[in-house]
Amino acid sequence: MELFPDLKCLYLEGNGIEKISGLTTNTKLLSLFLHENVITKMEGLDFLTGLRTLNLSNCMIRKIEGLRNLVVLDSLYLKQNRIGRDGLDDVIGLLECPSL
Repeated sequence: MELFPDLKCLYLEGNGIEKISGLTTNTKLLSLFLHENVITKMEGLDFLTGLRTLNLSNCMIRKIEGLRNLVVLDSLYLKQNRIGRDGLDDVIGLLECPSL
């Protein structure tokens, strides 16, 4: 995605993506739609400080994490994942993102 540093919105749903990566140059991204993939971990989001919407629904995520740098994130979609199977520790990562 380094060839498209000015992307504002990216839809990559339903592509069998296993890992969030390759977005370090997409710092202008406002919306990221990665639902219906096989992502197991919320990672690779550190450089997306302007991200407002993140959709990771229908993936295989077990724990909410990696939101610390998403200071303006106001919409987070995580339905139908595997979050909560290990108790409250799975959701403690929400506290890293006070803008939600």
